[in-house]
Amino acid sequence: MSFKVFEHTADIGIEITGRDFKDLLESAGQGFIYLSFDKNFQGGETGRTIEVDSSSPEDVLFQFLAELLYLLEVKGFIFTEISDIESMDGIRGIREMKEIKDHTGGLVISVKGIRTDSHPDPQTLSIKAVTFHQMKIEEDARQIKTRVVFDI
Repeated sequence: MSFKVFEHTADIGIEITGRDFKDLLESAGQGFIYLSFDKNFQGGETGRTIEVDSSSPEDVLFQFLAELLYLLEVKGFIFTEISDIESMDGIRGIREMKEIKDHTGGLVISVKGIRTDSHPDPQTLSIKAVTFHQMKIEEDARQIKTRVVFDI
């Protein structure tokens, strides 16, 4: 699981890699938080659920990050990790791209995090929106990867 920051004209982005789709989502969330605070956070006892339409893996990633942005800006919630991904029909432990594609009815992503009022670190970058620009998830035998560009 990893991410790397890259500059983009008037925007900023992250290149993300993971062992599987769950790992990719978690790396994307951690990359988003790193951009926002110039650091990552560990642990987290506050739980939230994020419901997304699973029409494509790119849609899942986009909706997941858009919801993390909403949770940060409106609810004061800083993402730290994914607990579980399950389908709307109750299949738990979804991790692979094939499983995402097979469950077109939607997904529930359980996440952990901390409240912004429980830490002293100020937000260093305000992200306005997630974009689909350059977002194409690719998978090979070793990893899954993509790029995400954020409007700042």
